[in-house]
Amino acid sequence: MLLVALTGMGLASCSESPEAPEDPTENPDDEDKGDGSEGEGGDENKTVELNYTVAEAAYWGDDYMEDGTSNLIVYLYDSPRDEDGVHTGPKDHFNIDMNLPNFNGGELLIPARSYPIGEPEVYAPNTLEPGFADEFEIGGVLYGDYYGVFHQVIDAEQNETYEMVSEGEMTVGYENGVYTIDATFTTEEGVVYHVTYKGAITVDDESLGEPDDEDWYSTLTDDVEVDALTQGQLYYMGADDKSSLFGILLGTEGVTLSNGTGTGELMQFFVNADPDAVKELPAGKYEIVPRSAPMEPETVIEGYKEGNQLGGSWYFELEKNLTVNRAPAYEGTVTIGHTENTLDYTVDFEFYDDNLDEGYIVSGSFSGKMEYIYDAGTLQAKGGRVTAPRRPADKRAARIRR
Repeated sequence: MLLVALTGMGLASCSESPEAPEDPTENPDDEDKGDGSEGEGGDENKTVELNYTVAEAAYWGDDYMEDGTSNLIVYLYDSPRDEDGVHTGPKDHFNIDMNLPNFNGGELLIPARSYPIGEPEVYAPNTLEPGFADEFEIGGVLYGDYYGVFHQVIDAEQNETYEMVSEGEMTVGYENGVYTIDATFTTEEGVVYHVTYKGAITVDDESLGEPDDEDWYSTLTDDVEVDALTQGQLYYMGADDKSSLFGILLGTEGVTLSNGTGTGELMQFFVNADPDAVKELPAGKYEIVPRSAPMEPETVIEGYKEGNQLGGSWYFELEKNLTVNRAPAYEGTVTIGHTENTLDYTVDFEFYDDNLDEGYIVSGSFSGKMEYIYDAGTLQAKGGRVTAPRRPADKRAARIRR
């Protein structure tokens, strides 16, 4: 299950990344992490050593792109985290997109063997997908998709850079619950990375099936009243001359907002406000509008599905990091209250899902402080997670963990 939204903001994840598993074999402080500074800038004569200390993985389903081929992505990190598993400092990340034979049920493990970089969009089993990037614009703000095998760096100022991998091979070993990863990747610019990891990797099942009726994306069977929303985050994502774009994440106590994991309920809204609004979201009644509508102030972008991505405004019910219920915001309102020059907000919402036969209602409210996160520079440097010009709609969606 994946709430894919705008990756630069971290609104891109519902169960997209569990808290980092403990490494049962070693103390990462005893290792030379490698800061990636040597060999940057396309120096083909040097190999950059990257020894990662955190690893996560997600299985996205059998027959994901081609019959007989499943998709699994390994996420390798080297960056500080707080007690909630949130990256708190400069971040170095490798996204490794794997084409595997179908699992056909059973335990989700990464098979021990070697995996070369394959041909683009062939999706041959036991290969890695080469990296590529697309960009597009919504409301004057530049977004982008990042696919396949790529290297991501976020510096102390939250500026993001990406390098697409075009050649290389990864070898996976496994014994008694401990994985060893050893890979050599070459980017499109000719930078060579030697990537290593040793420790536990939990593979999360993100293969939430689609509703039986393809006319809608909601899985609700009754109205939902969201109770006890105790935490909130407010993201500023940039502006054009018509409106500024904010993202809101609200969650119950058992949910980690930064990566969309846990057990509980999670709300996400994409909100268009006055173009001069930057540090505060103005109070007002915001109407949910189609994604194709003009991005005018006091509107909220409806929930939508594009390819394998879910974007816009959604309700999610989580259980142990997996989505068990979801509903796009199709028609309704979000009312914002705000005490100026503070982080104090109220958010009241009531909307219909996209089940036009039944029209289930999702309603609820939040009152409290919302953490403010400025993400405009990030989005314009790196983009979010939606695409255009894009490959055909059924091609693999970016699934970056932030």
